[in-house]
Amino acid sequence: MSTSSGAASPPSAGGSHAPGTAVHDGKLTIDLRHPPTRADLGYPAGQNFVAYQAGFATANGAPIATTLILPTGTLHIPAYNISADGGNPLINDDPDHRRPPVDLVVTRTFGKLSDAQASVAADAPTLGIPVAPSATYQSGTDYSAVHDWLSVTVTMQAPAADGHVDVQYAFNFGIYHNPARDRIEHDGVVSIDLTRLPTRDDLAMLPTYPSTDLNPEPGKTLSVHLKLPAGTIQRQVTEVTSTSESKTVADPRGIGQPLRTSFTTTATTMDQLKANLLADAAALGLSPQEIQNGFNGNPGQNYGATLQGHSTAVYDVDVSFGGKVGPGNLNSATYNFMYRR
Repeated sequence: MSTSSGAASPPSAGGSHAPGTAVHDGKLTIDLRHPPTRADLGYPAGQNFVAYQAGFATANGAPIATTLILPTGTLHIPAYNISADGGNPLINDDPDHRRPPVDLVVTRTFGKLSDAQASVAADAPTLGIPVAPSATYQSGTDYSAVHDWLSVTVTMQAPAADGHVDVQYAFNFGIYHNPARDRIEHDGVVSIDLTRLPTRDDLAMLPTYPSTDLNPEPGKTLSVHLKLPAGTIQRQVTEVTSTSESKTVADPRGIGQPLRTSFTTTATTMDQLKANLLADAAALGLSPQEIQNGFNGNPGQNYGATLQGHSTAVYDVDVSFGGKVGPGNLNSATYNFMYRR
């Protein structure tokens, strides 16, 4: 199993590796007590992705002796594959390759399921994931924890035909907490003022990214609080998305001003969804009668509509909702604000 120790080792020498490699003599050490840099992970020049595989980064197919220094201790993992990226490498954005790493994924192979379960159980306190007897860790289940800017997810794959099991240790940087997001989100509530045109900072849009998705932390809820010219709205949401791109505007460097913000409410009953929309109608400039009409339908039939709200000097707005009529059906609405730039 991998081994843990409560005392953290000295930090790795960030930036000391030649571009394109962070593995030396079959060993890799990453200090995750702070967000790692491109140099820490050995990003090649002109690339936002790097990967190391046993047998290529090591001799004789030996695993990569990986040391991960966490705020809670140190893990030693014999990994067969390690990857890190700064976003989707298949999308043509960030052409200057300035984007910092957003994740580190370390994969290890165990001979059998019980060995994988025992190792995850032993490392759970250091990883910060829920501690449980080894036998309760199940294949295909994500075990996650958020430690400020660092979030961790451990997943065991189903046993292969020969019984071996792959375990993936994923570390994400700045997903649920970063300086930009922490400026506008407090206690699970994202506050946005749309009485004026919002800036990238107002919407927690990170440099080099044309879009930003704010999602709730695992096991927690997220709400958006909107200040509008005609009132305020606060709704629990599944995500808040802002973008500086449109069908006619590209922003590959992630420097443009926001063009749209959208959010989708958490699913609820048809009656509650209708009540929420009627409560928000005045602030959005929606017609209560059109909302009522959008919920017409017989049991088992689909209902819904896309309604235009009142335009302001800051935005145009529409709200889409729909679902199936009948008890037990949970439905949501999507609010779209298009900025008038």
